[in-house]
Amino acid sequence: MKITITNYAYLYARTDDFFDEKGMTEQLRACRRMAAELGVRLIGRFQECGVANTADDRTELKILLDTIEADNIAYVICADTSTLAATDDQLRDITRQIEAHGASVVIAKGNRILHFDNDHDAVAARG
Repeated sequence: MKITITNYAYLYARTDDFFDEKGMTEQLRACRRMAAELGVRLIGRFQECGVANTADDRTELKILLDTIEADNIAYVICADTSTLAATDDQLRDITRQIEAHGASVVIAKGNRILHFDNDHDAVAARG
């Protein structure tokens, strides 16, 4: 695992409903508040509307995962875990991909940093 020491973060937001502007706005607001609380600068915003969290074709998430190493970011901030994944296994996989690049997943609702221990249990810690 690469160690990342920066004050940069990405924001990832997703809604199932293409027309859910209110839901998207609320997610973006929660993520921006969390970034401010952490004292980090958002340098990338990846958002998808009308895409299920089970979809294999989440283009923005794939772009985020592909570009995370180049930008050397500290956090990926999401409104809640359901934004990233539909299942615990999927959430664990995405979180580990992000952690492999030295970043942490931050969940704005609940104010926690997500990490999975060696027993595959989610561990929430305040950062």
